[in-house]
This record gives sequence, structure tokens and C-alpha cells, in this order.
Amino acid sequence: MRWFFLLFIMLLVVTGNAVIFDSSSSTRVIDWIAFNLFPLSMILFWFGFYFSDGVKRAQLFVVGHALLVFSAGAGFVLIGTNIVLADSCEIVTFSGRTSGILWEFASYMQSIGYCRELGAGIVILGVVIAYPSARIFYGLARSR
Repeated sequence: MRWFFLLFIMLLVVTGNAVIFDSSSSTRVIDWIAFNLFPLSMILFWFGFYFSDGVKRAQLFVVGHALLVFSAGAGFVLIGTNIVLADSCEIVTFSGRTSGILWEFASYMQSIGYCRELGAGIVILGVVIAYPSARIFYGLARSR
């Protein structure tokens, strides 16, 4: 099972990077960094679970979790930034689904002309999510 999980992570990396570099986004490099933090965190979890024990396992899990949360926060910041720059809520409403709370809220914000504010809110949410992980990385960098 351990090698299947590693194979799944590698498949995720190849597929995700192909999608990122196939797009014509102006934030392609930032998208690449934010995306690749996620598989890196999964590899740290994998290595910690299968090949480490004790203190080393705990260290790998803490750093892996911090990378995972930072990646999620960076993803929200990128989505919010794209909404603000495009001044359009299509990123949220173009999912193909015409129901659900998120779709309803984004459609309402688009109907009253507040897409930039929605994007700014998503950016703030991403910063709030990523901030604790950034503090962990800053603390680790200072302690060395």
C-alpha cells in the first residue's frame, strides 16, 4: 500500500503540473509553487509514516501539516486574487453546478456588483488560513 500511495502522489504531481503549465494564467509560477506544496506535504506524511519513528516522525508530521495548511491558504489567496483582477465571479459560478450555497452566494454578489469584494474576502480568508503555518516556518528558520 505504501508504494501505491507514492505512485498516486507522483501521478498527482504530473497531472497538476501539466494543467498549470497548459493554462495561460499570468500567475503560473505562483500557482505552481502553491500547488506543489501540497504533494510535498503528502510526501512528508508518507515518509514520516512509513520510514520514521519517534521524534523524527513528529517533526515530519508537523512540517507536513504546516505545508498542507499553507498550500490551502495560498490556494485561496490565488483564487481571490484572480477574482479581484478579473472583476468577475465566474471562477466560482462557472463550475457547472447551478445549486449550492457557494454558487448562490457568488451569483448574488455578482448580481449586485460586488465580485471584487468577494475576491478580497477570499484573499483575507487565505491569509488567515496560511498565517499560522508561515509563523511556524519563520520560527523554524530562526531557530537554526
